[in-house]
Amino acid sequence: MRLVTTLLAVLLLTSTTQAQDIQINEVSPEGDWIELYNTTAGAIDVSTWYLCAQFAYTRLDNTPFNGPPVSIISGSLNIPAGGYLVVSWDIDVTGSDVGLYTSTSFASAAAMVDFMQYNFTGAGGRENVADTKGIWTTGETVALPPSGKTLSYFGPGTGASAWDSSEPTQGSDNAILPVELAYFDAMLIHGGVNLLWSTASEINNLGFEVQMQLQNDPSFETVAFVEAGSEGSGIQKYSYDVGRVSAGKHRFRLRQVDIGGAKKYSDIIELAVDVAGTFELEQAYPNPFSRYAQFDVAVAREQDVTIDLIDMSGRIVRTLFAGRMSEGDNHRIKVSGDGLSSGLYLYRAVGENFTATRSVVLVSEKIDASAPGCW
Repeated sequence: MRLVTTLLAVLLLTSTTQAQDIQINEVSPEGDWIELYNTTAGAIDVSTWYLCAQFAYTRLDNTPFNGPPVSIISGSLNIPAGGYLVVSWDIDVTGSDVGLYTSTSFASAAAMVDFMQYNFTGAGGRENVADTKGIWTTGETVALPPSGKTLSYFGPGTGASAWDSSEPTQGSDNAILPVELAYFDAMLIHGGVNLLWSTASEINNLGFEVQMQLQNDPSFETVAFVEAGSEGSGIQKYSYDVGRVSAGKHRFRLRQVDIGGAKKYSDIIELAVDVAGTFELEQAYPNPFSRYAQFDVAVAREQDVTIDLIDMSGRIVRTLFAGRMSEGDNHRIKVSGDGLSSGLYLYRAVGENFTATRSVVLVSEKIDASAPGCW
């Protein structure tokens, strides 16, 4: 399925296509079919291309290789501009990766056209190739859809967060949800972020998931759900107070959910939070910690920074960071408890024009000697 972007006086909740000319657009693990979509303005012949799932490969014109046979459900191997090709292909209902290639160079990012995976990750597939290509992040996976549903690309961008379960719309466009988003913006107020949006009309709207992506995180995280207002035409105004955020660039989007469970994403908005003063050194979290903690550092101007972990005797037990920090960007530093004794530690950041220290407590995990497997 694909969202049809319509030019209206208001901004509709729509999806954006991936950078790939041909994209994997819908996958049915239960029905054993895959939909490809041509995002370009010209026809593309995919007859010599390959589908891949867990190292099983099938050429789309069924020239013998090592994978199961493929058959066309609808469309043509010469996919027209804005057109679809739906093929029947045996894929694992419990979880798999699905890749699309232009040649048999399956370990090559240049040959990979698109990729997704559901309820599956690891060395049994080609996620490392997709990671190298920049269209997937290692370890990401899409949850299995409920029975009778499929997995569809909604966007924006790439990766697991761009996919969700939906009603099957084999070889056809997906209708825009009847919610007209008229405005969406983020404002920085007294160090905190406030999101504001409004709709021009709403029908069958359950509400909005507020999603946030930190500068150093690969995916969006849902931070709140805002229930829908009254149904019908007329302006509905919404807001959500995210609270204080660290310095750096932060991205936000809305995922609108209707009462039937269908979901659509808004455009992504980005907000840059400047460093207050010459630097920011955040408190580590979790604190106390047992395995690892993390904290954020930002500097107002580019400079060399060294961050050391120091025990209570004043000894430097570990250098956490030593290098160049760019202006205004948020840098996430991780502290591992491996090899360290329980107790209070200090982490000290030293730049060209500042020195700052914070504390963190390491608590060793207790092992239950009565648990099976413990000796």
